[in-house]
Amino acid sequence: MTYNVSPNVKPSILLSTFIFVVGIVGASSFYLSDLPIPPEYRDQISPELFRINTMIGPMILVLIAAVLGHFFANRTGLNAPFLRGLLSGRLHVEVLGKQILWASISAIVALGVIFSLSQIIDFSNIREELTRLSAFENEGLHIATKLLYGSLAEEVIMRWGLFSFIAYLVLRIVGRFSNFLGFLLAMVITSAIVNVIHAPTIYSLLEQPSKMLVLYVQSIGFLTSFMACDLYRQRGLEAAILFKLFLIISLIIGGNIFII
Repeated sequence: MTYNVSPNVKPSILLSTFIFVVGIVGASSFYLSDLPIPPEYRDQISPELFRINTMIGPMILVLIAAVLGHFFANRTGLNAPFLRGLLSGRLHVEVLGKQILWASISAIVALGVIFSLSQIIDFSNIREELTRLSAFENEGLHIATKLLYGSLAEEVIMRWGLFSFIAYLVLRIVGRFSNFLGFLLAMVITSAIVNVIHAPTIYSLLEQPSKMLVLYVQSIGFLTSFMACDLYRQRGLEAAILFKLFLIISLIIGGNIFII
């Protein structure tokens, strides 16, 4: 089946608004965190105002993502089927059940790959760096922020907004020949962009991170983003959100939240 620029599902203002609210809830969770204020700003801003400031950027991104998803998700067949049904007065329990199932399976697979990578590479050389990196990243970060921002806000921004937009652009060209190839390319591009966005955090927290550490963190970041894109494509936005939620919970239990 070749790509068609006509909407597969009629855009829903109500659905896009609800997804925007979901993303805002995730972004607002930064208010619960006690993030360290940079030394140069400690005399200029109060802790409460600093927490509010940390919420503004993510909230703006959520708004942009909600608009992008509203205009482009439906044009590529991307959807949030359970939420759409719920807002229409239909409770699709079987849809949610399959989303939970596939999100769980994907999280287990991702954790298996993460464990395998730690066995393949010389993990002893980066263990200390990874521990320090995780400690810096999690300093003052409330557990609710880890869960809500990582699963809700990020998925609204990266999947509903960014991936929907990129998939629309790519499918207008590649989709004329192959929908599968078009979506595959869009998933690769999106995951690469997500990695580029997250990469500066590594260098801001560690002065001279080793190449092996950067490769390890970026490989896992690319993998989890790619899998989230595929879940969104095949099962809906809710599946991508649940996948990240299950993964974050597992990594919190394992003591390392940074790598996703």
